Amino acid sequence: MKALINEGDDILVVNVGSGLTAIHMASLTNGSDSMIYAFGAQNEIRLKQINQKIQNFGAKCILLMLQSMNIKAIFF
Repeated sequence: MKALINEGDDILVVNVGSGLTAIHMASLTNGSDSMIYAFGAQNEIRLKQINQKIQNFGAKCILLMLQSMNIKAIFF
């Protein structure tokens, strides 16, 4: 997997689940300016649980987001 990730690449995790995949990606990008965007935490309680796990592993480059985000696409 690391061979596919370039310096500074951003990574999307669309179903964060337990958070371990996002944490693994963070370990592979350690020392770079990459950012991992993890979507799909189902509620605030689950968001806090996953965030605690991320902190326990010391991952710093993960942005965790709730599943219920309201994103409006604009099409031209």
